Amino acid sequence: MNEIVDSSAGTVSEWNDEQWANFKYWLKNLLHNEIVELVFIKSDGTQRVMKCTLDALILTSGVMLLEEKRVSKSETTGQSEPKKSRPKPRENKENITVWDVEAEDWRSFKVRSLTNILTLIIKYDYREPSVDEFEVAF
Repeated sequence: MNEIVDSSAGTVSEWNDEQWANFKYWLKNLLHNEIVELVFIKSDGTQRVMKCTLDALILTSGVMLLEEKRVSKSETTGQSEPKKSRPKPRENKENITVWDVEAEDWRSFKVRSLTNILTLIIKYDYREPSVDEFEVAF
């Protein structure tokens, strides 16, 4: 496990708005490329662990699967109109909206409430794939 530390940025509690914006930009780029496990504190004070992504391939299949489940459920309950999947909620400068791969639906979290980020980066070469685990702790 490697901890990513930027000593020039100080501790997270010392970050200014520009540093938080840069971090959010970095995190969204990470989410667009893979599934990330986030740990954060919810508004009610409880801790939440969420595996999420913004990867287009996963989103496409995930939203389609959600739509199929809702159509299937409406057929078994006899509803006349199947429910449509919810649209992606809007973001603001404080939160990020992501696809929760376990709940198979959209969720959002406040960037400043993160306590841990875990990502699996799979590296392939001509010999054998290897997995490096990276963790960022706050």
